[in-house]
Amino acid sequence: MSERAKITEHLRRIKEKEYLIPNFQREFIWKQNRILKLLRSILDNKPIGGMLIWKSKVPLTSKRFDSTTKDDYKLYILDGQQRLTALYIIMYGELPYYYTKEEVEKTIKSFQIVIDISNAPEYKLIFQSKIDDSSTQMKISDLLRDNYDFDNMDGSKLKFYNSLRRNFTDKDIFYEQFEGDNVKEAIDIFHDINTAGVKLTGAELLVAYISGYWYEAREEIKKIQLRLRNQNFDFKIDIFTQFILACIVITNNSTDKTLHNKNKREEVLKCWEKLTNNDGAISKTIAFLKKYKVLKSNEIANKPSIIPIVFCHYHFDLNEAEEKKLASYFFYTQAFIYFRTNVNTRMTEHLKTIYLAKQESIPLCNQLQSCIEGVTKGQKINEELLKVNSDKSSLFFMMKWTFRNNNAVCLDEKQSIDLESVDFPFDKDHIFSRAFLKNKYNTAEDKKAINEIANLCFLKSKANKIKSNKSASDFLKYCKDKNPEALRKQCIPEEENLWHIDKFKDFLKARRSLIAYDINQYIDSLGDKNLSEYKKAKHISIDEIIDDIISDEDEDTEFKSSLRWNYDKNEKDTSLEKSIIKTIAGFSNHIGGNLYIGVGDNNELLGIQKDCDTFDGTQDKFRNHLVQIILKNFGETFLSNYININFFTINNEDLLDKLDDEKKDILKEKLLYEDEEAHSKLICLVAVKQSKELKFIVEKNKNGIETKKCYVRQDGRTAILPADEIIKYNEERQ
Repeated sequence: MSERAKITEHLRRIKEKEYLIPNFQREFIWKQNRILKLLRSILDNKPIGGMLIWKSKVPLTSKRFDSTTKDDYKLYILDGQQRLTALYIIMYGELPYYYTKEEVEKTIKSFQIVIDISNAPEYKLIFQSKIDDSSTQMKISDLLRDNYDFDNMDGSKLKFYNSLRRNFTDKDIFYEQFEGDNVKEAIDIFHDINTAGVKLTGAELLVAYISGYWYEAREEIKKIQLRLRNQNFDFKIDIFTQFILACIVITNNSTDKTLHNKNKREEVLKCWEKLTNNDGAISKTIAFLKKYKVLKSNEIANKPSIIPIVFCHYHFDLNEAEEKKLASYFFYTQAFIYFRTNVNTRMTEHLKTIYLAKQESIPLCNQLQSCIEGVTKGQKINEELLKVNSDKSSLFFMMKWTFRNNNAVCLDEKQSIDLESVDFPFDKDHIFSRAFLKNKYNTAEDKKAINEIANLCFLKSKANKIKSNKSASDFLKYCKDKNPEALRKQCIPEEENLWHIDKFKDFLKARRSLIAYDINQYIDSLGDKNLSEYKKAKHISIDEIIDDIISDEDEDTEFKSSLRWNYDKNEKDTSLEKSIIKTIAGFSNHIGGNLYIGVGDNNELLGIQKDCDTFDGTQDKFRNHLVQIILKNFGETFLSNYININFFTINNEDLLDKLDDEKKDILKEKLLYEDEEAHSKLICLVAVKQSKELKFIVEKNKNGIETKKCYVRQDGRTAILPADEIIKYNEERQ
């Protein structure tokens, strides 16, 4: 039966705690603009909807207050709580008893609404605590007060204010009231209401279902929520019930209502204990995320991807390999935003796949790999995918996590970027300043490019201030001089010609390629995703490498003394890099192969230290430069899919047992003149896969005319394939 009461009467019942809010109700989620919209509807005398009240003797746990007399009927609000809370804020300029300021501070900063009639009969509503002009402004809570003094008010104003006040105080709210003591029935009605109108999420309804037999559910969840918030992981209440559902139920036909059964109480409570104890699945999940440099929840753009992580820690004691594979899975779901659409279907499928490892004693890594393949569909992070212009995107955070895991530092100081705190503040900012770019790059497409994540870097606040009046070229030179490692660690191209404003687009493309490569390399390093593709590079043992080195060069093995150090002239010689590129092209156009840098033609271990010395002695810079020249000649897709770069330390003495007598004598003679520490040499192995398409190298002749050349492996060397043979060769190759 429908009844009605004035707004003021409903609000009085809240103030006197006659209305109770059951704990299965969702939190207050209305934002300020929604509240103002409701107020305007009332002041303009428009409909505002109704309410549903459950009258019962059941002593349900409610928010903040419970009646002490169990015999009394209680009035529980099943529908209309959001609206009534908003009305209470409007009328009293404060929160009702069942909410604290901390619970709503993310949506509402102030509780006072000011009405401005400077353009009466038009009026303006503003959330603010102070009056700017008392002649034209008034707090709504004052206007609605019974004892407000209107005596000194101008007549026209008084008339206008009174009409608005009357619309509010005289307005009725219709409500339905039903009576009963069946909690399940009440929650079912709550469900039906909230799936017919403004829908609750499935997770929000789960809170309601569970609260029907576990009255303290929401409060217990809030305790865990607070504990995690203190660790910088602030999750909505709803996701915790999703954890419960995921860990208990693994079937295709499971729905939210699966847990809407009082017989599930003991199972739910046991699950909650296993999830939340000090060494429970949630704690392990947070430790796991922090280990892989995910330091706060607001860095996780695709929140549902947390559920499989909790699920794995709930059902399995993970070893190191499984943990790394899980990390790889998590990063892929983030990078590809996998759980953005069809969440329930995809989640159920993945949880079932993972759980098979427990049911049928299948290696967990295999099952996780299967899930990864479902996410990526063979695709890698590429330069095009990184054309993103939001620092709230999953790819921005993927970039940030990769930098952290690769020990990236602020551009101006050797401070790790994972030390993000009050004591160690740093900023993210544009490398090419918007102020410098806006005049030259002013189309809509250009503006997107300006805000691309490839134009963002991490630096300390002090450096950010220094940067504000510098061009990108000047600033990057300043950073390079101050902290030369920082540019490389944040994937900033070191070619200074790309630092000029007219090369901005080229800079972005180059940096996207470097970022994509580092992300792919980092994720691949966590597991064995590409072991089949890079078996020779990833699984190769020192003994196998030595076997390669003591053998002659052949169609899939090549030795290069250096990347760019000329041993004959004893000086740096960048022209030698062309030979490296030709060899890579030859392997990719043939059957693939291994290129060893730091090994002489006579099987002599030279190492790459001479090369590294041209880069201030660092292996990382050697690798980065090698990556750059591969990118320049073949592009990012080729680098990501067909190249794998690894470094190995080989001791010369380990070669002796496998060399023939003649070579052994030569080596022994050379070792006599070396310190023992120098016997060990660092070499670089570039593993090259056969490419799907022929790769050409652009070369200039003496007249500066560019020509494309196709290099292949023939008789253990790299040679140019004549133009008239290319078509036939490619057909046979296919």
